Amino acid sequence: ELEAAKAQQLQQISELQSAAAQQQLEGEKLQGQVLLLEAEDDMKSKRISEIQDVLAEKMQDLDVLKMELRQKEEELEDLQQQMSRLRQIDAQKIQQLEELQKWKRECEETKQRLLSGKLSKVKLDL
Repeated sequence: ELEAAKAQQLQQISELQSAAAQQQLEGEKLQGQVLLLEAEDDMKSKRISEIQDVLAEKMQDLDVLKMELRQKEEELEDLQQQMSRLRQIDAQKIQQLEELQKWKRECEETKQRLLSGKLSKVKLDL
């Protein structure tokens, strides 16, 4: 009977050792999975950090482009104002030219009248 009890205890110890070994294997397996997940998390964190860096760089590039665009718009506005001033000057010059041409025509007409008048007077004197 003592031997039967001892055999039963050895059986129980063996079962407990087997269960403990099984639990240890499962624990190691879970620990491996945790390490894998941590490594994936680290990789994802690193990737997110890289993406944030690229995004920050692109935002800076965008700010620079916006500033350059504002400068180009200001330059365009300045050029348009200059062009408007040049058109005004051009219109003034055209008006002055037309006035000079009119004055020249009037001078020519006056000259012709004077010459005609002198020729008539010369004819009368003859």
